[in-house]
Amino acid sequence: SAIYGSRAPYGVILIKTKQGKKGQPLTVSLNSNFSNSQPLDVPKMMNSLQFAEIYNDAFVNAGQSPWISDATIERIKQYIADPKNTPPTIVNPNNPQQFLSWNGANANNDWFKVYLKKWSPSQQHNLSVSGGSENITYFLGLGYNQKNGLFNFFHDDFDRYNYRGNVTAKINKWMSLSLKSSYAQQNSNSPYAGADIGYNWFHQIPRRFPTVPVKDPNGHYTNESYIPEIMNGGRNISTTNDSWIT
Repeated sequence: SAIYGSRAPYGVILIKTKQGKKGQPLTVSLNSNFSNSQPLDVPKMMNSLQFAEIYNDAFVNAGQSPWISDATIERIKQYIADPKNTPPTIVNPNNPQQFLSWNGANANNDWFKVYLKKWSPSQQHNLSVSGGSENITYFLGLGYNQKNGLFNFFHDDFDRYNYRGNVTAKINKWMSLSLKSSYAQQNSNSPYAGADIGYNWFHQIPRRFPTVPVKDPNGHYTNESYIPEIMNGGRNISTTNDSWIT
């Protein structure tokens, strides 16, 4: 470490990147990896009936009337028993242009299961070419890494492209030249978590009432599900590039 002077009083660690070897014939290597990712430690949420009963108990204990009506609780029971033949909500009697939501709806959703996939595929590929003669050695590596996100309704992904090249040429007994280069690009694409949910979308998931429908009886995503906002609220798209040549 003497050549590094005061910058290395305790020694140094030198990292050598991959490179070809003298006398090595052309060698091509391909390594591919396919994997799946899945959410971990996802909270298990109560169903709509449990939620309605606990919510009403809280209101009664606070000296107020139950917030969720007996008629709504009856619809919740019907929906849990037969979700295919029971609509998740009804028309608002005070506004026929709207459907009831929150404490007036009767869906039964675990929002973590609604929003998140059970699993998502990823892939990684690395290709390298190396070799050398008595006077020249070379190495070229290419890589691609792609990960899909875990959202059900909102496309999100990450990919990375990288390149590395090392070439060393012996000019004569006392001189050799080397060229080392590297380049990497990372791209991420995810939905924008809008201001209406405080920019903290995951924090809001367990706060969504299980009674809120994903879709209304007409087949449209409900605003209370926040699915339309995330789907149409723009994207967070970023690209970073990193390169060097020595």
